[in-house]
Amino acid sequence: MENHTIEILEFNKIKESLKSYCLGKGGEKLIDRQNFTDSHEIWEIKSKAVDSLLKLLKDGIKFPDLVFPEIILFVDSLNVEGRVLEQEQLSDVMVYLGSASRLRKMFFSAVDNETLHDTVSFEDMSTVENRLKKYLRPDGSLKERFN
Repeated sequence: MENHTIEILEFNKIKESLKSYCLGKGGEKLIDRQNFTDSHEIWEIKSKAVDSLLKLLKDGIKFPDLVFPEIILFVDSLNVEGRVLEQEQLSDVMVYLGSASRLRKMFFSAVDNETLHDTVSFEDMSTVENRLKKYLRPDGSLKERFN
């Protein structure tokens, strides 16, 4: 979409309004990264995904307990060669991946909802999560013995 059109339609005001619903800086950063599209195909895919999620909610699906630390605040820096994460950051990644894994299982257990399967993709990161769990406790401290 052209910048001129975006300015006329005041999409920046929409972004600012959406930020007021965010629970933290990570959500605000994600909204800032959003690009607007006029692609009918992309809108149709996203619309189907939202309709599918609404159907799950109306059907009374129970969401697991989820915690999503704001890893977006430091994840971009991982592209820097030689960058090392602190223990707390590694712990945040481990907790985030655990929640994402539980959410993924919940979505894909809704086998009757093929639209959701076709429109929402979650990469299985359980190998990374399990490797972190081998060395770290949930609070970020190192385990004394590695199993």
